[in-house]
This record gives sequence, C-alpha cells and structure tokens, in this order.
Amino acid sequence: MRAPTKYCDLVMKGGITSGLVYPSAVLELATAYRFKNIGGTSAGAIAAAMAAAAALGERRLVNDGQAGLPGMGMDGLAAIAADLGRPGFIYGLFQPTPVARAAYRLIVRLAAGPSVVARFAEGVLALLRLAPVTMLFTLLLLLGTGWLAAGVRGTLAALLPALVCALAAGAWRALWVTAHAAGDNFMGLCSGLGGRGAARPALTEWMHDGIRALAGLDDAEGRPVTFGDLWQAPAYADEPESARRIDLAIITTNISHAEPRTLPFAKGGFFFREDEFRRLFPAAVVDWMVAHSPKQRDEDGHAYHHLPEAARMPIVVAARMSLSFPLLISAIPLHELDVDKAGAAAAHPAADAAAAEARERPRFAESVDALAAADQIECEADGAATLPLRRCWFTDGGVSSNFPIHLFDAPLPRWPTFAIDLVYSSKQPMPDPIFLPTHNNAAMRPRYREITGKGPISDLSGFFFGIIGTMQNWRDLLQGRAPGHRDRIVRIALDADEGGMNLDMPEAVLGSIAGKGRAAGARLIADFDFDNHFWIRYRNVASAAERFTITFGDALAGPLNADNARAFERLWSRDLPTAGPYRFSKAQADEAVTRLERIRNEAASWKDAAVDLTEGAPKPLPQLRVVPTF
Repeated sequence: MRAPTKYCDLVMKGGITSGLVYPSAVLELATAYRFKNIGGTSAGAIAAAMAAAAALGERRLVNDGQAGLPGMGMDGLAAIAADLGRPGFIYGLFQPTPVARAAYRLIVRLAAGPSVVARFAEGVLALLRLAPVTMLFTLLLLLGTGWLAAGVRGTLAALLPALVCALAAGAWRALWVTAHAAGDNFMGLCSGLGGRGAARPALTEWMHDGIRALAGLDDAEGRPVTFGDLWQAPAYADEPESARRIDLAIITTNISHAEPRTLPFAKGGFFFREDEFRRLFPAAVVDWMVAHSPKQRDEDGHAYHHLPEAARMPIVVAARMSLSFPLLISAIPLHELDVDKAGAAAAHPAADAAAAEARERPRFAESVDALAAADQIECEADGAATLPLRRCWFTDGGVSSNFPIHLFDAPLPRWPTFAIDLVYSSKQPMPDPIFLPTHNNAAMRPRYREITGKGPISDLSGFFFGIIGTMQNWRDLLQGRAPGHRDRIVRIALDADEGGMNLDMPEAVLGSIAGKGRAAGARLIADFDFDNHFWIRYRNVASAAERFTITFGDALAGPLNADNARAFERLWSRDLPTAGPYRFSKAQADEAVTRLERIRNEAASWKDAAVDLTEGAPKPLPQLRVVPTF
C-alpha cells in the first residue's frame, strides 16, 4: 500500500512515443509524493491526463473508502504502462483512414531509420499503393511513344526515362492523394477514432476508457472525467488548503491565431460543431458536451454548441487537442464569432470602464485567457447572434510550447514542481542517461547541436531543422537553464530508436524506455533537495524585487520633458484618474496615490542602502517584467 506524505507538481514534455517514459516515472514518484498539479504538452498531455485521473482514483480509494474498481488509481496506471510496453500496442492505437494507410505505413517505416536502399524501396512501394494507375499510365505512354518512334530500340531507349517519369508522376499523385485524404480528415491521417469493424480501440477511445477507469468511473452512460472532477477531488486529511485539489493544465496551439493556449479555457467564445466532433471523439464524450453546452446556434444547417464551462470540460478533449501531431493525427477545429465583421464598439465592449464587470479579482488563469481571447466577443453580448462563425484550428501543443515548465510556477513554491525533459543522446551526448543537477552550477550551459560536417544534404537538413527547433523550444530551453528551474528538471537521454515517431518499437526498446522513466522518478525522490531549491527561489525573488522596485521608483521621479507632464500629473492626481478609459473609482485613485508614495520612498531607501540583496544572488539574474502569458 502506497503511503506518500509529500506533495509535488509534475510537468511533462512532448515527444510522441517518447511519452512511454512517463507512466513509469509517475508510478515511481507516487511512492513518495501525492500529486497536486500536473501539466504537459502533446504526448506529455496524455500522460498528464492519465496521471491526474489516477491521482483522483487514489484519493477516492484512500479518502472515500470506495471499493477498488479494475484499472483504478496507480495500480490501473501500472496496467496501462504494461500495455504500452507490449510490442505493437502503440502502433495499433493509430488507425489511419483507408485511403491514408499507405502514407501512414511509409511514415512508420521511415521513422524506424532504415538504410538508404530500404528507404527507397519503401518509397516505391508507397507510390505503387497510392498511385498505381498514374504510374502505369505514364510508363505505358512513354514506352508506347518510344515504340512508335523506333520500335524495340525506341522502347529500350525510353525505358529509363519512362521509369523516372512514372516515379515522378506517381510521387505527385501520391502527394495529392495524401493531401486530399488529410484535408478530408481534419489535416491528419488518423482521426483518433477507429473505423467500422475495428478490432481494438483507437487512440482517443483508448484515452477515454483509460481515464474513466483510472478515476473509478463505471457508469453505463460512459460519462467523461472532467476538470471539475479533479478540482473537487476528495482531500487528504493533512492536505494544505488550495483552490483546486488536483489541477491539470494542458498546452495546445491555435494556429489560426498563431499562439499557444492553456486548457481548459477560463473564458472565451469558442463553439464546437457537433458533426465534426462526432468524427473526432467517442459518442459519450460528445453527448456530454452537447448536454452541458450553455448555448447553441444553427448555421448553414449545422449545430454549433458553445464549449461547456471549464469545470464541465472533459479532460480527454483537452489532451486530444494537445496531441495533434501535424499530418499524423487530425487537428481539432473550433469556431469563434467573426469579430472582424463587428464594429469597433462591439469588438471592445470592455474599453469603457462603466461597462466592465467588476469587482471580483480575477484568477490568474482567467487573466491569461482573457489576454489570449482579447478580440473575442462574449456570446451573450448585444449583436453577437448576428455575427457569423469562423473556424480556428488547434494542433499539437508542442508546436508552440513543447516543454511548458512555467506551468504552476510561483515566486516561492509550497512544494516542488518537477519536470521531465527528453533529450536525444545522438544530438546531445550525456554520460548518464538520467541526469539531475547535483550542484547549483550544473546545467547552466546551453545545449550544443552539431549542424554541419556530415555532407551537403545532411548539413542543409540539420540547418533547416535546427531553425525549426530553435523557433519551437528557445523559450523553454532558456527558462530550463535558469536558477530555481534547472535543479527541478530531470533529463532522460533517449537513443535514436527510442520514442519520437517510432510507432512500432521492439519489446527490448520499449522496456528500455520504461526503465529510464522509473530511474528518473527514483532520481528525483533520492536527490532533489527542496530546502536548497526553496532558498534559491527566495534569493531570486529578493534580487528581482529589489531591482524592479528601484527601477520603478526611478521612473516615478518625474517627467523627462513637458510632453510627459500630463501623464505624470494624472499619475499623482487623486481626481484625474477617475475620468477617461480604464478609469479608477475615487477610492481606487486615493489608494493608488498612497501606494505610489510608499513605493517611491521604499525605492529610494533601497537604492541608497548599504546592503545590496543582488550581490551573490544566483546567476543569471532573473527579471520581473510585464509580458504576455498563455
């Protein structure tokens, strides 16, 4: 019987099948920790949803005295980990549409890293499956032309050019067929659901069934586990107070808005189209969402339902929205009001403070979500019903934030937020496949990736993918090297044949990946020093707060010139701030001036103080800034 006494958060990186490390790491951590907040991206989002459901199941077993159900809690997660370790199991979860099977087979074969000859052979076989008529027609046409021109000699002369042209024509046709198949299937080869007569559940069906079993749900209707179920989970007897018993945060990417988003949405005017979701999610999940949608509208013969409020949102939908690996798995379409067709006043109803909702302080997540949805009109706003809907495409969270270690971060943590990073050792050699910093100066240096020196084609490919990787990961990598972050990240080195796009790995490789996950969990339990971590975070905050306050105080000293005088006059007035946009109430204006005076005096005192709290602080020094979050 597990008897953990400590609490932790956990954030997991994306990586398709590399996510096999996570269940065994979670199980190892569960021997010493109870999970409070869990987050992830892509494959890490699936692991996060499963781990959160298992944590909910554990609480129900321990606190409610509920009789154990098959597959419930951490024992159920162990069974899932065992299934994932069986050869062919992961491969069977990805079930392409019939017309996409040849392209899917080619992707799987190429991901296994075959020889150049094998790659060419696989490519030719794929073309024969995808475009046999086009290739045969092109071949016969050119050979026939050679025959008409010079008989047998002409046919022989045309043979090689005919084969090359047939392959080229077949490649073009195969590309067109694959693009058409993906376009008809929401930009992916696999929807996540199985086709008619499928012998086993596909990815999304397996996720839904597994999450329900882990959480201890066995109702006949098959209702999904929701975020509210996690938030309102039974409390442990000695559990510290928190707004949510278990929190789950998942990153997706809205490519229509070109930005990452955190699920569940705290607010926002997104709708789902019922017929589209029935092609992407199990019927029980869609039925639940339709039944709990606060608003419906019909347009062009289709039923659009407003997303359920966050507490009623199924976590399987959030996980699936994060795992939509481009081309391999279908993206998720949602719909929003077309605000570009609204007038300026309607598009920005909050510009007038008199119309603002007040006065309850918003949760941080709501503030973040409001920023991301700044141009959306609330569904209940005047005139909203007359606006048409437009589609927004949500794809893999790893496109924009593949390692969201910022999730659940706090200036001074009450418990550790662990993070698991996946590093391919062929690109970044590591002496130990499991690495956790053992001293405060470890893991400071940037990672190095060799770009050139392997031949013209490999060099160009390495340069191109290096650009893509930098665009995708620079923010996460920088934060991961910062003090107070690097010491809580355990890095797992994976070989080229472990994880990634390798969907059909042999048993020995699967076992190796799972073993690394267990070792990573054990390393965190044995070697992570929370006392040292807490002190580093405090030194960071003390240094950053001091420098920010001094800089803020300097800015309050006075205007640079007459052009800025009006702005400063308003800043220090108890009357002017009560007029115009974003205006204060009289009480707010009075309080603001009082606080500014305190800050200015404190900043002056700190600036002239003999003791500098930044001296000796961890490097690089952190910065307090007002920046967009997601």
